[in-house]
Amino acid sequence: MLARRNLRLVRSFVFAALISGLTGCPNRDTGFDDSRASDTPATGDTGNLADTSDDVVDVGAVDTQDAPSGDTGAPRVVDIVIPGDPPITGAPGHFAGPDDPSRAPRIVYPTPGTIVPPNLRGLEVHFTPGSGNSLFEVSFTGGAASVRIFTRCMMVARGCVLTLDDMAFRAVVDASRPGDEMQLRVRGTTDAAGAAVGSSAPQVFGVADMDLRGGIYYWHVGTGSVYRYEWGLPGAHEEVYLRGDTLLPSNCVGCHALSRDGRRIAVPRGIPMPTPTRIIDVATRGSPTMEFRANFSAFSPDASRLIVSDGVRLSLVDGNTGLPSTELPADMVGSHPDWAADGVHVMFSRPRFVSPLAGTSHGAPADLMLMNYMSGTFTTPTYFIAATTENNYYPAFSPDNEWVLWNRAAGPSADAQDSQLWAIRFDRTGAPQRLANAEGRTTTGNSWPKWAPFLNSYAGEPLLWFTFTTRRDYGFRLENSARMRDSQIAQLWMAAFRPMRGRTGDASASAFYLPFQNAMSGNHIAQWTQEVRRVICRTDADCAMGEQCVALTTSGQCVGRM
Repeated sequence: MLARRNLRLVRSFVFAALISGLTGCPNRDTGFDDSRASDTPATGDTGNLADTSDDVVDVGAVDTQDAPSGDTGAPRVVDIVIPGDPPITGAPGHFAGPDDPSRAPRIVYPTPGTIVPPNLRGLEVHFTPGSGNSLFEVSFTGGAASVRIFTRCMMVARGCVLTLDDMAFRAVVDASRPGDEMQLRVRGTTDAAGAAVGSSAPQVFGVADMDLRGGIYYWHVGTGSVYRYEWGLPGAHEEVYLRGDTLLPSNCVGCHALSRDGRRIAVPRGIPMPTPTRIIDVATRGSPTMEFRANFSAFSPDASRLIVSDGVRLSLVDGNTGLPSTELPADMVGSHPDWAADGVHVMFSRPRFVSPLAGTSHGAPADLMLMNYMSGTFTTPTYFIAATTENNYYPAFSPDNEWVLWNRAAGPSADAQDSQLWAIRFDRTGAPQRLANAEGRTTTGNSWPKWAPFLNSYAGEPLLWFTFTTRRDYGFRLENSARMRDSQIAQLWMAAFRPMRGRTGDASASAFYLPFQNAMSGNHIAQWTQEVRRVICRTDADCAMGEQCVALTTSGQCVGRM
């Protein structure tokens, strides 16, 4: 049972200072507690601070109320007031009026059933304002607390957008208890006394048990470059990692592949055709290997080998030198390889028909093929998923080697508007399952699925994460549905995967947008690593152009400037 708290109002700078104290920059912790203990009070509720004011503080105010008398176990209430015009005063009292369904706002984003990691930065809630409303309450109610955020309508396009800063999202994380689902609701009214209140339908929202770590390296179409994002980095933001016109003389780099430990990256230049490719050291961006031609590729778990495809045929190169290897038979037709974390299994897509003039074309029907690698030898590929008329492509092994995720489309894989997300247990003890929850709308080109390399948990069950590219709407910020197909912008989205549900149905949760990316530039191919490797530094002079030396551990590391 939660202990009672005496603190009612804490000014925003006090709350922010407490958050900063928990951030722990020296050990690279974001401050989002991994333990998520059910009896831990919300950040800022220390139980021994005196009230700073008897008035409502209207700039980022936090009001932590006592549990009801009698200690009923009802969740505490944490109130946050977002500065607005006109200023918001006496916010909770405005929502005591009668219910009026005609004024109900509607939540547009996130969608029901979304689960997010507790160290996500920049979560937004998008909603329609409803009829006649000018003041809104966005609430997240969990087993430990109810967080009520009072705001005006921050208009974006045709609706309202609330962006949760680190302080507000931390309060939401602390309001949830492991094993409990939260409820998200938006209510709307006016400042007039006794005004009617409209309420959205409540929807389920979840926060996973543990922070997400590692890094994502993705192709930024707008600049033809590789960008990256490091989960758990204090103040994490999108970083330019490898520009297409600097380290490698080209106007575009992409179709990249990274080793699981984050030490090496294979980068083709001049994509999308099979182009000169080199393996480089991630931290220093140096020590390039010999050049070889590739389009799609995958490292072995120890990064000693790289299996590559020119879009039609597979080959193998040494991960240290880039020199060709004879361990893989010549002229093996296939593309889109992936190498399992166990080091033994390799999967790829193989079209039934390959034209000698097709270049990198990859069309239907196409099968998923499986082969083993042991003692320097690959076995003869066998069918893993045999196609009927469809194209099966972009396979990916889960980090525990238990699941395979892939794309399916009716025609060619390139820019397939009808591409779907599918998953099946690696031992094939269940039927293939379409991940309709993560897909949302079915005509948005859900492509390039990739697993995060970590196991998590939620509601007493194991949890995995995966990312993919899609052209769906991001609420009101990016309305692709209002654009012509050729002008739609592909973005990176992410979804939770609950393996215990996958034997008999859809194991995916509703997907969420990755807020760190630029919504006006296409982003593709989110390749994950267990760790982001950086140059150790003492001053900014030790870092590459566009980076600065930041104290993250016992020494400084080079981090991209914002």
